[in-house]
Amino acid sequence: MLTNHSLLHEQNQHGLLLTSVAAAEDGRLYASAVNEGIFRIDSAAAWARLPHKLPAGVTVNRLEAEDGYIFACTEQGLFQLREDGWRSTKITVPCYRLRSKGGVLYVAAGNGLWYQFNDNWVRTGYSEEPVFDLFMTPQMIFMARSSGISLFDRYNQSSEDFKLNSSVSSLCVLHGYLLGADGLGNLIAGDKRGRFNTHHYKGIRIFSLESCEGRIYACTSRGLYQVLYWKNQFHLCSAITGFPVTDVAFDKDNLYLSTYFEGLRILPRRRGNMSGEA
Repeated sequence: MLTNHSLLHEQNQHGLLLTSVAAAEDGRLYASAVNEGIFRIDSAAAWARLPHKLPAGVTVNRLEAEDGYIFACTEQGLFQLREDGWRSTKITVPCYRLRSKGGVLYVAAGNGLWYQFNDNWVRTGYSEEPVFDLFMTPQMIFMARSSGISLFDRYNQSSEDFKLNSSVSSLCVLHGYLLGADGLGNLIAGDKRGRFNTHHYKGIRIFSLESCEGRIYACTSRGLYQVLYWKNQFHLCSAITGFPVTDVAFDKDNLYLSTYFEGLRILPRRRGNMSGEA
């Protein structure tokens, strides 16, 4: 956990285009920057660039903290950070998201959905187009894809596709409603009856949706917003604005925001009433 906010502000690498941030279990943060590699930030807010053991010039799509490890989803595959540096995995195609469910790791990749079984990575179906994100319940797997949203029923071994007018980059659920961010920066919301509606917020482009212990945050071109459901409508409530926020990670005390040009920002978590519904 970082507590020295002023020191972080002084050393937060202004001018970098930070694309992702991950909070490790040991309290350290990891942030990726366009053309600058990956940085580790310790509890004293000191930045250190990790040695370049990733392929030269690789684009990092997302950093993930899962099962006590840091993973890098990149355009050249999935990498895992070990004590001796980055270690490649069997997945060598573009990777966009890693999630954990029931002790199993799942990866959304350019050639479909992968999962880890007995230290081996296995590819499932849906290889005809990329999977950009996934959301899982005990029964269902929802996938964000270039043509819309797909779901797979693990109990019945059946699937269904919902074709939309744009690709979908991220998925989450708020009060039983399936939400997504589309390729145009809009909010996509299911109506619980198999239909999806598009919500456009003037002047705001949504990059991704992130879940933080029941709250849904939108990383956007204008800042970080919380998604609220109020009077049968979805609203964006500003948390911090004035600069693009590309990703958010959290621990029990803070939200950590990766931004364009404003470095890494800390937003103390509020323990108030904002639970996602007003």
